[in-house]
Amino acid sequence: MLSQPTQLPSILSNIISSKQHQAYFQAAGTASKAPTASKAPKASKASKTPTAAKAADDQPPAKKRRPRRKKTDPEPDFSDVIRQQYRDTNGRTPVACDRCKITKTTCDSGGTGCRPCNTKGVPCRTTDRVTLQTWTRGDPSPQRLRSENTRLTTENARLTTENRNLTRQVNELQSQIERYRNMFPTMPATTSAFNNSNQAGGTSSTLTALPRPFLPGHNPHSKRPKDKSPLVPRATH
Repeated sequence: MLSQPTQLPSILSNIISSKQHQAYFQAAGTASKAPTASKAPKASKASKTPTAAKAADDQPPAKKRRPRRKKTDPEPDFSDVIRQQYRDTNGRTPVACDRCKITKTTCDSGGTGCRPCNTKGVPCRTTDRVTLQTWTRGDPSPQRLRSENTRLTTENARLTTENRNLTRQVNELQSQIERYRNMFPTMPATTSAFNNSNQAGGTSSTLTALPRPFLPGHNPHSKRPKDKSPLVPRATH
């Protein structure tokens, strides 16, 4: 019986310490569930709407899709398409010169050479990717060839138009000939017989077929009086 009073304080201390531990853990759990200052509250849907609209405005406009060409459509001028793409390069040259390609310098479309080459005083050369031929900007020989090419192109267009007009005129004349043949079916045979007689006997055959002229006071059926003059030999030519 004496041992029970001696164990009572230790039991009470254990109970008190367990209650203190429970209160501590409950306080720690409540603090962990509370919102912290570092975590900002979630934005509502209303606050997201202006930002999304602004982001949509900042996006570049969608590219227009090129219409597909049908099989029955004629082929376009692809060179003209490439030239138009080169014109839309905002002043930049579509093909940089050899020096600007190697040195990675911005090249321009100067007629006598790009600005970097002119500044350095060196010829502005460009090598073609297909033919591997190098030509110099501002060289008179390419300009002369271009002018000659332009002249030949213009002359070719003129001759093509003239040939087209002549072909149309020939077709019209042929149609008229066919129409006349249908109107006068015997005309080709008469003409051919006339041509054959001319070829065989010359003009004399045609002249013999012509009637003799009629003279007033002359009777073609009357007898011609005999010529009593002496015979004189005719000169032969």
